[in-house]
Amino acid sequence: MSGTASVKISTVLPQTIARYRILRQLGAGGMGEVFLAEDTRLDRKVALKLLPTEVARDPVRRQRFMTEAKAASALNHPNVCVVHEVGETEDGRLFITMEFLEGATLDVRVRQGIPPLEEIVSIGAQAADALEAAHAKGVIHRDIKPSNISLTERGQVKVLDFGLAKRMAQPEAVDLEVSTRLQTKSGQVLGTPHYMSPEQALGREVDPRSDIFSLGVVLYELATSRSPFAGNSLADTLDRILHAQPEAMARFNYNVTPELERIVRKCLEKLADRRYQAARELLVDLRNLQRELAGTPAGSAVPRLAAEPLLPAVARASGDSVTAPAPVTPPPVEELKESDVFIAYASIDDQPILQGRQGWVSQFYRNLEVRMEQLSGERVKIWPHPSPPGSSAVDERVLQHLPQAKTLVSVVSPPFVKSDGCRREVEAFWQTAERTGSLRVENKSRIFKVLKTPVDQRELPPHLAGMFKLLLDYQFYEVDPMSGRLREFSEEFGEDARRSFLEKIYDLAYEINQVLKSCKTAQIARAIPSATPLAPKVVYLAETTSDLRAERDRIRRELQERGYEVLPDAPLPVDGGELAGAIKSHLKRAHTVIHLIGNRYGMIPEGCEESLVALQTRLSAECFRARAAGRFIWSPPGLQTDDPRQAEFIRSLHESSVGMEGTELLSGSVEQLKNLVVKHLTAPPPTKQAVAQAPDQVKRIYLICDQQDEQAIEPLEDYLYDGGFEVKVPIFEGEEESFVQIHQENLKLCDGVIIYFGQASAQWVEMKLMDLLKAPGYGRAKPWFAQAVYLAPPDHRRKERFRSHAVEVVREVGGFQPQTLATFVNQLKTVHQVSAPG
Repeated sequence: MSGTASVKISTVLPQTIARYRILRQLGAGGMGEVFLAEDTRLDRKVALKLLPTEVARDPVRRQRFMTEAKAASALNHPNVCVVHEVGETEDGRLFITMEFLEGATLDVRVRQGIPPLEEIVSIGAQAADALEAAHAKGVIHRDIKPSNISLTERGQVKVLDFGLAKRMAQPEAVDLEVSTRLQTKSGQVLGTPHYMSPEQALGREVDPRSDIFSLGVVLYELATSRSPFAGNSLADTLDRILHAQPEAMARFNYNVTPELERIVRKCLEKLADRRYQAARELLVDLRNLQRELAGTPAGSAVPRLAAEPLLPAVARASGDSVTAPAPVTPPPVEELKESDVFIAYASIDDQPILQGRQGWVSQFYRNLEVRMEQLSGERVKIWPHPSPPGSSAVDERVLQHLPQAKTLVSVVSPPFVKSDGCRREVEAFWQTAERTGSLRVENKSRIFKVLKTPVDQRELPPHLAGMFKLLLDYQFYEVDPMSGRLREFSEEFGEDARRSFLEKIYDLAYEINQVLKSCKTAQIARAIPSATPLAPKVVYLAETTSDLRAERDRIRRELQERGYEVLPDAPLPVDGGELAGAIKSHLKRAHTVIHLIGNRYGMIPEGCEESLVALQTRLSAECFRARAAGRFIWSPPGLQTDDPRQAEFIRSLHESSVGMEGTELLSGSVEQLKNLVVKHLTAPPPTKQAVAQAPDQVKRIYLICDQQDEQAIEPLEDYLYDGGFEVKVPIFEGEEESFVQIHQENLKLCDGVIIYFGQASAQWVEMKLMDLLKAPGYGRAKPWFAQAVYLAPPDHRRKERFRSHAVEVVREVGGFQPQTLATFVNQLKTVHQVSAPG
């Protein structure tokens, strides 16, 4: 047991427990108290855990604990904290003594910053070795988390509390702000929420693969300093564990290798059958990665893993003169026709600004190569080609082979515009691709426009300006809104500019990989004519103002990673008449539309009387008027604006009724918005059979309440029944086993659910929301068509502040009013009126 745990001092410390002299308290919590003690017989320090009195009072739990603690004490492994003894105090309290460790637990290590890659892999390998030894003895941990893994001063991992966590769950109050252990009447949920496996969250039986999932969460957290599934509440966290895919680790730590990304993702598979089937398999992969990293020469960066930092930190800080890395040189011309990416750029743009640094294009090239290989898991062939400024001869062999490259990236800058070579390369690729009908593959452009610095469009030749007008901009600079100064994204201009540079590289690498994947799919389709891949769902992610551009990029990136097509995929027209037509065309294809509303009114296009943001919002309301759902309007929390036009626009959004029937007005984190959108996109459509049965099918509503509110729900029950619904309510009489079974059957079969928040506590409501997430574990095969929390008297502060992005929240004012349930009822009535697919 580690000696640097969070300490909560008792008022009175016992002097001795059995033969152990108590020295000081190390920690305390719901699991009891932990002390540093001296074994007077063997003259050694130990960690002594004094367990809760409730364990000793319950004979069944007492016997179960003693049996499992003895099993844990039989583990003999260098990465397992040794259990010395299990005993009992004079007043009947159980205690357990363990090896005392000088060091810190991993939760402390995480707070100190992201460890080096080698350290992360070493920790994972040692922990997996410990799990393999425990599982071989039939011991499952069930509570693997950073605070249960200690790291000694010599770097040795020790896994704590083997065999104890799963036996020690207490039916006590749930603190939603901290990690805790849980137990419910309708199925045990054992473990710590952020680190639970999906089967734990559903209260199902677990096996060693559950520990592997939890270790995957720990590795993700070590590599990114963030939890892959953390939500704003217990219910939100469990929902993410069950349904959400974690973001790529490389997004938060650019040193993460593709192999580590693969290993962690395999640990975090939702279905246990898709994970590592034994800790031994995970250990083999981690040790192989360790050997790969150890093969790197001392003091150098891992090859092909992270192209930055480009110089040692000491040299950057001191300004010492060092030899600049060699600039990028293109391969032989003959290899061009086999290349995946051709980079056209002006040679001056690769000249380093500071002595000893790489040029901008060299940084761009190497980071792009690394990121593409991380995302695809395959080697990519990039062919960079510099062109001098002004008029000069162009290698005709390059122009001849260039159209055979799969994609072209043009690094646009004023020198690029002045270079005949750059312009001719873009024209050669474009014209050949346009002539052969291959300019776009699966509606994705094969040409990418990287804006290194701003370019006056009037300086572009008309035909080149016409081409670039159709391409999305990957803008590697920003303009300071206060000073108007240009800030280029590059390592030379500070950490913020460097991070922005790497984020843009990630976006570009992802898009190019999608095109390369489409090229490969197109070749397969030509070879096998019957191959018809399923069309992805389409999202219209509305253009927004500059203050929310970063949030829009994050959403677009994640949606594309999940396989959705995101529109607009090309710049919108500038002219108002053409603009409205283009937006409507996109909206007709979209399954979902997302609007981000900030504190700025934004640009007003030519020939329009409203901003681009307002125009898109109005057109989507008209287009989605007949749809049941799929329109999301989001704004950051506490949004305020000094622009009266924007204030009026925001007010109109909240007061308008046009097209708002299926619209979600949201204010919260971007993560919450993304989860709701993905949940909507992944919801299965109604089948033809369901549609055919709809007119004769009576919808069932489960009206959940606490026993104190059994009479208070009667007006709701009568209103819903009179509206043609079958209303199910909880049963409070009879055997506990019977009403638990009925509760689970209602969660399995009903179409909609209302949780009545009256006399019950906020904790009770959260547990019922968690029951909705666990419904698939009871055999539920269909989505909830309508979910609501009904806020009824008595009022109190926690109830007044109750909010949820997962369910509708309705509030009773002045007694029950039928219109408060109008949206809920309409959702149930319209869900089966949607046309069946195909």
